[in-house]
Amino acid sequence: MGSTLLSVQPQLLPKEKSLQDVTVEVLQWLKQHGLLKERVRCESKHCLQHNLEITPLGQATYKGSVDLAYCDTLYADLKKGLEGLILESCLHLLYLTTPYDMVSQCHPDWMIYFKQYNQLTPVEQQVAAIVGVPESFIAKKASGQAVRKVRERSFQNSTRLCHG
Repeated sequence: MGSTLLSVQPQLLPKEKSLQDVTVEVLQWLKQHGLLKERVRCESKHCLQHNLEITPLGQATYKGSVDLAYCDTLYADLKKGLEGLILESCLHLLYLTTPYDMVSQCHPDWMIYFKQYNQLTPVEQQVAAIVGVPESFIAKKASGQAVRKVRERSFQNSTRLCHG
């Protein structure tokens, strides 16, 4: 670890943590999110070696230059998209390719959004439902009703759908 770029830039480390603490913390995070896995070699009762391997998700995240903050969400969205990708309209593909960091920049007028939603074809409305944006959610937002925290994912999905 002493020969790494991070070790020669100590001002980037939190003051209360050592290089080893930060390294262990990051490796744990990568393992928890399925980007790395640990293989332990044991002979009889003694474990001799611990190896880290990059998972297929980790390789795809690295090769695709995907922001680590969004890799779980992207994987879940793509996996869900494989179950029922709708190609009758481009809306599903637009939704899947809209960058996650655009969500914070999108502040829809929910009444206009609701009117636009009602002009979608039945297939496009089905896409909205599949990606987690039911008509009831949009109607509640348009009417100014409070939406439960459980619906936060619907909000994120709707803003991605709006931006796509």
